[in-house]
Amino acid sequence: MKNRSSGAGLAVITLALGLASQALAQPVFSHQLFRPNVNLDTGTQNGWTGTLGEAFATYQAGSVVTHLGYYDSFGDGLANSHTVNLFLSTSSGGSGGPSSILASVVVPSGTAAPLVDGYRWVTLSSPVTLPGNAWYTLSADVDGVDLFGDKLSGSSVTMDDPYYSFNGWNSSYARYGNDPVSDEPNFGSYAQSVYPAANLGIATIPEPSVLALGCAGLLAFLFRRSFGK
Repeated sequence: MKNRSSGAGLAVITLALGLASQALAQPVFSHQLFRPNVNLDTGTQNGWTGTLGEAFATYQAGSVVTHLGYYDSFGDGLANSHTVNLFLSTSSGGSGGPSSILASVVVPSGTAAPLVDGYRWVTLSSPVTLPGNAWYTLSADVDGVDLFGDKLSGSSVTMDDPYYSFNGWNSSYARYGNDPVSDEPNFGSYAQSVYPAANLGIATIPEPSVLALGCAGLLAFLFRRSFGK
């Protein structure tokens, strides 16, 4: 009986350690560019191959970006890696004119990148602060394999006000295609819409020391319960 109890206790402790190690890498988001209100794994799927995303405008200074991400259908890992870029656009609506890349990441294939809210996220080397009253374009290279649903608008998507203008401008334009000079998509003018392949946001990653203390307490509790002490 004692051996069975000990074995069960060790199994529970092993599980707790596994969950704790996963939690160490999980960002906690206070804001995202948008949040889908529909299941992106069902319904129409976009099979475009190339670059797509959305232009958006900020009106308040100080919006910060710490992570860029790519949607992982069903959360079972990406078949391929995907580049996600954030551009500062020099023209209204993010279409035409020279643009500069503010941030760029490669979201790796598989499950290595943390999965939060349906997206695989990569941390920027340093946070990017977005000036106000400016246009930006978020884009991802898509391959028709790692799918993400299709264009969202209206009640199917919630746009986060730190990143979108609500002072009279159209807040977003869904775009696809490639600028001849850069990878910025600038075709299509689907106002108040997004292509949800890529997302961005500001997040914190819990300090390992804080999580370690919590896990230590949990392990001590489980140990006492398992071994009857």
